[in-house]
Amino acid sequence: MRLFIILLLIMVTPSLSYAQGISENGVKALYVLKFTKFIRWDTNTTNRTVCTIGDSEDHKDSVTSNMTQVVTTRKLENKFTIVNKKALSDFDQCDFLFISSSYSGDIRDILLVASKHKTITLSDIKGFTNKGGVFGFYRDKEKKIKVELNIKNIRSIDKSVNASLLEMIKVVD
Repeated sequence: MRLFIILLLIMVTPSLSYAQGISENGVKALYVLKFTKFIRWDTNTTNRTVCTIGDSEDHKDSVTSNMTQVVTTRKLENKFTIVNKKALSDFDQCDFLFISSSYSGDIRDILLVASKHKTITLSDIKGFTNKGGVFGFYRDKEKKIKVELNIKNIRSIDKSVNASLLEMIKVVD
């Protein structure tokens, strides 16, 4: 059990990733892909679709390109499809939706559409979880990337998370 907890901490601790030379967006991409293990899903499939919006897949260090690189170069438990959305659209095929802080559209509209499809939302937009998002990235006092989860927002889309994750991230209501 102790080994499991140590491995779990290694998987979700971004400071270890920094030591390995992974960029900020690389850390965010790893978080997104690792979170799939801690969500209680309605189905038993290991195929997950992660969508992004406002994030340039052409940019070498975008969250989208980092996720694509991880899923094509590493052996993962789950099979991922990465889809970069160009505009507000139907997210019914998305299990996760990463909304970049560069997204210039109305965040309320996108969260409304995502919630109708029970899509888990993540973003680096300041105050994202207070605006209705599920997971939000922020920086702590040491400028390390951390994650907060709005427990009320994840429950509102009929999802829940493993207790192990709740112990490792900031939970807000």
